[in-house]
Amino acid sequence: AIAAASEDELRGLEGIAAKTYYGVFDRMIRSNEQPMHFHGRSKRPPEDCCNILLSLAYTTMASDCLSALEATGLDPYVGLLHGDRPGKPALALDLMEEFRADFCDRLVLRLINLGTINAEMFHDEDGQLFISKQGLKKFYTFYIRQRNREIYLPELKKKVPAGLLPHLQAGKLAKAITDDEEYTPYYAREGKGNDDCDCL
Repeated sequence: AIAAASEDELRGLEGIAAKTYYGVFDRMIRSNEQPMHFHGRSKRPPEDCCNILLSLAYTTMASDCLSALEATGLDPYVGLLHGDRPGKPALALDLMEEFRADFCDRLVLRLINLGTINAEMFHDEDGQLFISKQGLKKFYTFYIRQRNREIYLPELKKKVPAGLLPHLQAGKLAKAITDDEEYTPYYAREGKGNDDCDCL
């Protein structure tokens, strides 16, 4: 583990890690369709098919985290690490970081690698790439299946639906803020059937 001395240093480490991670992300894509490959993270607008799917996954997960935070009474627009800006759910984005790789990226890679979503489900309009209604339907269908996937949590000694995790983590965060309890982030764990995902 690496300890950061300040929030700025932590953000810098996160930036380095993200650059390294996305620098090798395309190696996990096995599709023979070149348009489905990843050429670096892009957003507003996403510049390729893979980035469109990543943005969809991150936006949907952020919405789930926002709902979880509101249910605990926390303000999702007051962040800890993401900067506060009008209309930006900074705390929801903070919470979402725990779920990016294991849920969002995992889902996108499976959708692409299994050919569930392919290049024919995207179209260009005036130089901007869009996903079709068919592609959107498939994405959200399998996002819901991914959310229903059961995850084993050692601290609870049982499996819970993946969609419940943002709520569990939001509850932990609320206790950390109000009761000064130590916050334990979620991280992907092997074993106990966590890799037996039949979501696709």
